[in-house]
Amino acid sequence: DIKREDFMASTNWLSELRLKASYGTTGNSGISNYLAYGTIGTYGTFYNGQAGWGISNPSNADLTWETVETLNIGLNGRAFDFITFNLEFYNKMTRDMLMSIPYSFTTGHSAGWGNIGDMRNRGFDFEIGFDIIQTQDLFFNVKANFNYNRNEITALFGGRDEFVVPNTGIKYQVGYPYGEMFYVRSAGVDPRDGMQMWYDLDGNPTKQFSDNYAVMTGKQRFAPWAGGVQLNLDWKGLYIGADFAWVAGKWTINND
Repeated sequence: DIKREDFMASTNWLSELRLKASYGTTGNSGISNYLAYGTIGTYGTFYNGQAGWGISNPSNADLTWETVETLNIGLNGRAFDFITFNLEFYNKMTRDMLMSIPYSFTTGHSAGWGNIGDMRNRGFDFEIGFDIIQTQDLFFNVKANFNYNRNEITALFGGRDEFVVPNTGIKYQVGYPYGEMFYVRSAGVDPRDGMQMWYDLDGNPTKQFSDNYAVMTGKQRFAPWAGGVQLNLDWKGLYIGADFAWVAGKWTINND
């Protein structure tokens, strides 16, 4: 409680000021326990009209929980007896993320659960409020909040730097955000003949489409910026509230 320190005793315009910090870890199983075990099941009609038996789920004895390491540092207070504020910085490191990992088809399975890598979410939350009217019968308050989050993949399974999920526009790549779109970039339409054009890897327009031209576009599925505004009006016990929310930096695909 900084406001209670001796050097803040004469600061009358600031009625509250607190500094907080925390660090901890939490676990997340994320999947059912039985998915770590190898199980047996029936496999269609194999011989003489009789169902065969085989391995229906490959085992993974090394499967572990996800672990999220979280660091939070915050500052909150109240000034001039009508402004409240809260600023918080966070750093979340998710280790041993759980996801389906592709297997070679020679194993008889297309995929299985595994710990695929590490990911970091880092950003800040800021909230400010104004108690505009404060009387015995009437209270009017306005609050606004902002959030920025920077997401980054820091490690992937098998020591690789990247992994493309086929036919999804998703690519996991070390050093890039989870959710950044991986697509062939549109170059518009040639006005001379109406043909669709795309950019190749060198940035040159071409009318020949190829999945090999797909790149990390710098555009994200998940908005890095978010926020909202809240209005609160209380008159003699009658309360009216309104909430508004917004996001910025989120992109979607136009499939037309």
